[in-house]
Amino acid sequence: MSIRRRVAAIGATIVGLAALSACEQPTPLATAVNGSTSVHTEAGCYAGGEALPEEQIQACFTEDPETSAVMDVEVGDRLRVGVEPEIAEDGWFLALDGQQLTDPTEKTFVTVGQMNQQLFANNPEEVKLQIVQGTSSEVIGVWTFKLRLAQG
Repeated sequence: MSIRRRVAAIGATIVGLAALSACEQPTPLATAVNGSTSVHTEAGCYAGGEALPEEQIQACFTEDPETSAVMDVEVGDRLRVGVEPEIAEDGWFLALDGQQLTDPTEKTFVTVGQMNQQLFANNPEEVKLQIVQGTSSEVIGVWTFKLRLAQG
């Protein structure tokens, strides 16, 4: 093998390793289930299991979710939410448009209950449902789903 080819091979290896080290690790997944429909999402805000900086937390609640994390619901539907054990270990709770909705839990699966008009009081078309890992004073991650109320 010529010196040029060796240098090229070493260079390609270094570039490849640099590209791999720049890749972000995927965050744990959260899932929302309504009847036979389920949507999954990674965290919109996550610092590798560490507490998020205070100034970042409010922005986490205002971010729009990925389009894959949008779900249509109807009044009377039962919504179920599941998290990976990695999220449950630290405890988590649900928030609706940034306001805490449930008590913290360490379960991996909870039923939110029936959808009703009161959940959509501030916006009759859609709300953001957030899964918040940690406590209200130490947020580790935020996963956001958009729930759209079916008009009918």
